[in-house]
Amino acid sequence: MTSRLAIGFACLSAALSLVTAPLRAHAGGALITGHELQITLKGAAQGESNSGEGTADKGTLKDKDIFELCTGESPTKDQGVFLFLDCGNLNNNEIDAIGTNPLTGLAELGSISFDVDHPVETTKNGNTKSIKIPVTIELTCGAGTLDVELNGIMNIKYSDLAKTTCPDSASVKVTGVGDSNSKTLPPAFLLDDGSSVKAKKRDGAIAGFPIFP
Repeated sequence: MTSRLAIGFACLSAALSLVTAPLRAHAGGALITGHELQITLKGAAQGESNSGEGTADKGTLKDKDIFELCTGESPTKDQGVFLFLDCGNLNNNEIDAIGTNPLTGLAELGSISFDVDHPVETTKNGNTKSIKIPVTIELTCGAGTLDVELNGIMNIKYSDLAKTTCPDSASVKVTGVGDSNSKTLPPAFLLDDGSSVKAKKRDGAIAGFPIFP
């Protein structure tokens, strides 16, 4: 890969072994993009039929369920689960339950680890158009309320922003395991086929990480 982003990935990979600062660092002059998440987690756990045969107990957890689990309230039209990405450093990111008007943090939910050693990039005129990259997504809140680890290959689409290219949307089919006290999933589960995380097109009104009261 020869684009500036590819060079940035290489530099980031080397820097990650030296940097131990928490994700909630000040962004400074960095470009931050915000994306509402559509999350569908299809869980399955070992069950048993009335006749004693092994069966699969199944359930589904969506982004609205996660919001309610972690905040104690159902989201309004101005609230949701969002991913915030540093355009120049993908591993500086966070997943939060937020209010959008005004931008307010309600609950910290997790983050994404990007495997910057193994991206596959497509370019046009030297500018990044898309990247496929391995990711690990961690979602957690409360004591035993939610604890999920997801893995997959994320496809990130890029578009122009402030004289550079930044993530515009993303999607990943995920596998993994988790624990939850949700009413819609078994207490301990693996993720079945059909589980996914999608980041909608970036919200033009968001330019930074949310501030928590």
